[in-house]
Formats: sequence, C-alpha cells, structure tokens
Amino acid sequence: KICYDIGHNNFIDPKFDYLTKYRDKIICLHLHDNDGTDDHHTLNKYGSINWKNIATKLSKLPHDINLDYELLLCKRGPESKKEVLTETYRQACELEKMVLSQKPNK
Repeated sequence: KICYDIGHNNFIDPKFDYLTKYRDKIICLHLHDNDGTDDHHTLNKYGSINWKNIATKLSKLPHDINLDYELLLCKRGPESKKEVLTETYRQACELEKMVLSQKPNK
C-alpha cells in the first residue's frame, strides 16, 4: 500500500498518473499544492494542481482513503496562521464535495 503525495507528483513527475496506475494500492493522500517548480506545500490558490481532475480520479478509487493536508506556513501569502487553517479546512471540504458528487453510487 502507498501514501500518494499529490504535491511531489506535481513538481517531480507531473505526467505520471499515480491515481490511476496505483488506484488499488493508495490508502492515504498527502495533499498540498505548488506551482510545479518546488515542494511549496501551499494553499491551492497559490499552486497549479488541477483539483477537479484529482477529485475525478479520487471518486474512482475502489475504497475509502485518508486525506492528509500538509502546509508550510512560511510559504503562505499574507494570510495569518488562523486564516491558513480556515482556508485549508474549506479546501478539504470542497475536495470532499467534488469527490462525492462524482461517485457512481452517490
């Protein structure tokens, strides 16, 4: 089983589709965004990951998985720590809604 790191995929090997190739082995997701140049661990609004595409692929996984957001506060914009946590929670809820809306057995 593996923990899939979306941010690493985006800046190390963005053309490789781990979510499809290893869909039956992924048990945990390590979520954060970046602009494709480094491991920024930033909020989605500062990155380039296509979260709708991620949600579509997550909706096709054969089992439930755990989500793990990791953000580096030094890489944030002008947001306070509290604002970063609030935004991270909002983004997690948004991702969950996108995934659930695409599940075949919704």
